[in-house]
Amino acid sequence: MRAKPALPSVTDFFLKWETENPEAIFLRQPKDLTWTEYSWKAVGDEARRIAARLAHHGHQRGDRIAILSQNCAEWIVCDLAILMGGFVSVPLYANVNADTLTSILEHSGSRFLFVGKLFQKDWENVESAIPASVRTVSMPGYEKPGITPWKEFMAGNSLLLPWVSPASDDLLTIIYTSGTTGAPKGVMHTHSSVLHALEAASDWVMLDTAGNRFFS
Repeated sequence: MRAKPALPSVTDFFLKWETENPEAIFLRQPKDLTWTEYSWKAVGDEARRIAARLAHHGHQRGDRIAILSQNCAEWIVCDLAILMGGFVSVPLYANVNADTLTSILEHSGSRFLFVGKLFQKDWENVESAIPASVRTVSMPGYEKPGITPWKEFMAGNSLLLPWVSPASDDLLTIIYTSGTTGAPKGVMHTHSSVLHALEAASDWVMLDTAGNRFFS
């Protein structure tokens, strides 16, 4: 019996749209009452540069990279960079408490944290709880005192990292539960588990139809 073809990776889908429609708009983000637009090509270029900087700072394939931010375009770009570099994304709730943040960073083995769009009170509640072993960098436009600013992190060699081609069973992300019934538990998702979910929902939400807009 002929084996079923292997599912592509999540990054393969991004590459498809970036290749076919490089100048089309991928993301739109409201900032100061105006919309900022990001093309597929612009996001791809930026994500590759971020992935290269992570590698430059010693991070290797499989390393856990955490994100603490409300939903925003920069969140998606950083997450895509993590996937492009073969790293593992560890997203955190934007209003996570200090004890939970410390627990998740230590349990996941995260060595790096992107910090982005947050309410000031949420940031003040957790900033002192970040372990000293975790390098912390602010996303562009969301700089915070005491942590590495975006321009400093991105300064230096701008060589792009070669695209990492993951296997379908490679770990893609660890999503932690809210911890309402005990300590947060990390749910480990591979590329194939995410793609099976997308495959099931594709027709329903018309993911493969050009020109559709999704509000997040």
